[in-house]
Amino acid sequence: MARLVIGGKYNNQIVFQGNKKYLPATVRGVITSYFNRWNSLKDVASYAGLYEELSQLNAGRYFPDTDWAALEQFFRSHLERYSVVIDGAADSRRGVVFTARAVSDKPARPVYGVIQDYCDRDGVLHDNFDIWVLEKMLRRSKGQVKFGDKFGPALRKWGETAISFEESVSFYRQIQAYHAAEFLRPELGEILRPAIDEVHTVKQPLELDELCAGLKAAGASLRVRDSVRPIIEHARRIAELARPAAESNGMPAVEKVIQPELKPRLYDFQREGSAFLVANGRALLADDMGLGKTLQAIAAALYMKLEAGLRRVLIVCPASLKYQWQSEIQRFTGERCEVIGGTQKEREEIYRAAAVSGGFIAPEDRPFFYVINYELVYRDIEQLQALGAGLLVLDEAQRVKNFRTKTAQAVFELPTPHMFVLTGTPLENQLMELYTIMSFIDKQALGTNPVAFRDRYVITDRFGGIAGYRLVEEVTRKIASLTLRRTKQQTLSQLPPLVENDRWLDLTETQRKIYKELQGQAREVLSESVWDAAQANNALTLVQRLREVCDTPELLDPEQTSSPKLTELLDIITDEVGALDRQVIVFTQWTRM
Repeated sequence: MARLVIGGKYNNQIVFQGNKKYLPATVRGVITSYFNRWNSLKDVASYAGLYEELSQLNAGRYFPDTDWAALEQFFRSHLERYSVVIDGAADSRRGVVFTARAVSDKPARPVYGVIQDYCDRDGVLHDNFDIWVLEKMLRRSKGQVKFGDKFGPALRKWGETAISFEESVSFYRQIQAYHAAEFLRPELGEILRPAIDEVHTVKQPLELDELCAGLKAAGASLRVRDSVRPIIEHARRIAELARPAAESNGMPAVEKVIQPELKPRLYDFQREGSAFLVANGRALLADDMGLGKTLQAIAAALYMKLEAGLRRVLIVCPASLKYQWQSEIQRFTGERCEVIGGTQKEREEIYRAAAVSGGFIAPEDRPFFYVINYELVYRDIEQLQALGAGLLVLDEAQRVKNFRTKTAQAVFELPTPHMFVLTGTPLENQLMELYTIMSFIDKQALGTNPVAFRDRYVITDRFGGIAGYRLVEEVTRKIASLTLRRTKQQTLSQLPPLVENDRWLDLTETQRKIYKELQGQAREVLSESVWDAAQANNALTLVQRLREVCDTPELLDPEQTSSPKLTELLDIITDEVGALDRQVIVFTQWTRM
């Protein structure tokens, strides 16, 4: 049996009681879509929709002990307590005024709090420019907003010239142009529209002062909040950091500071990427594969060492990329890089050496970069916490896309003030994975409640599985100030003809055993002092067998199917290419692969 009751900690929720698995699939699907994992109705205001869907399915017989009249009364009382009427008027003394009034004598605390923040005792807004933010804040507090008859005429008059620039309520570290687009004078709209995007955020914060000057000259009534200044300064810092060394004019541009330390010359887009990482301190770099995310992260880390005194960098990556990181660090810089791996005893030696290096080893001999694979983070979490890295780099970050895994939880526990997250996968098509990764960077960007995020952006089927996503553009805008993504098409004019990436893989025990056997046979052949044609062919055959076993032992023994190379290839195609829906050409020495 199942039933719906009024419950919750404060008796202010509609709660499902019973076992869903005994309900028909269609009814179970409705309950799953309306109720959260704690079996509370996600939003009491949605009760009318729930009741209608259950009625259409004639589902009342599955909830025999439910007091529907009590639920209806509770629902109406809830709506009244959360209802707010926003109205307007033309005041002879103050001109246009806006008011907000709770319908109930005992309004819900969240709604009452918002009204108190923005209105005086009579419900009149302290500042008419707050009319747009007031509505947003009321809706965030589950307020049921209605508009009075005089609101439209008041907004029409006020909105002819009123524009407010302030930090966006909805989009992290972005400037919003709050205005009534439908009522704004045409000459003001012609100035404003090119400077903002479809959700009214300012495209170029550095051009805001010039924009405001033009609007003011055209007769606009402006308010520019102090909250926009840090956003403008942040954009200015990124621009200054991204300047070429020759144009830095004494400013600490990334390229100028690291020129003596970094051997390759950065492309323009790589300078911008490094500057973006440095300025944010915690950011997601999601460039296409082959655009040099590794180099950009190394350049940013070097800058932070030289300009901000950064002492250690911890790089977490798939096991196949550890030695590629070490190789590129050694190729691009003069910095020491320590790869953490091997047995537990060998890793303990590395941690011990790191613990004492501060006092007994000259700075130039201390490792600046430490590289470890994801699988070892959980095992060595205490030692990694003690390492004291000031910067954490997560490469192929989709490997920790599931926040329920022990590895992801261990990464969350690494205490670093700065974090660079690198991935080549466009995660906008996998929003729950994106939510996890953005939680590493800044928990405020997409909110701290994964259930609320899922409810808003994820479309679930009747069994609770992910069927699709909605409002993807909104999510993209929310993280725009923390995310940088460029494609090969956007940077093609700057790229070399070919980009090569080597990945180093460990042999499996089976591979190693077969390899050693073949290696022994090869040594016997090579030790012969006199060779004939047969011995030469035998030697060449053994060399080929050694290469084959490095690909997969299945080429020699069909029963041995494990292959790190094939596994890595599938990971590359899935993680880096598959999400882009592109065709892939794979070259191999043997078609049997």
